[in-house]
Amino acid sequence: MAFELLVAEASDLSEDSIMEVVRYIRKIKEKTQRTAGDMSERSRPVVREAGKYRGQIVMTDDFDEPLDAFKEYM
Repeated sequence: MAFELLVAEASDLSEDSIMEVVRYIRKIKEKTQRTAGDMSERSRPVVREAGKYRGQIVMTDDFDEPLDAFKEYM
């Protein structure tokens, strides 16, 4: 039914307008194919390694102390 509706609506359009519709349909197809490809990549589980960044992050002893720049607000 949708195809017949598309043909009926396009029957009185100019050649340029029909080509514009064709380009739009192709863009929709490309977008649909890209989205389907992205979904297959996302469906694979992500393997995470525990402790990967161990020892690379250092927190100083005064981490929780107020900053000098904000002393006037405290």
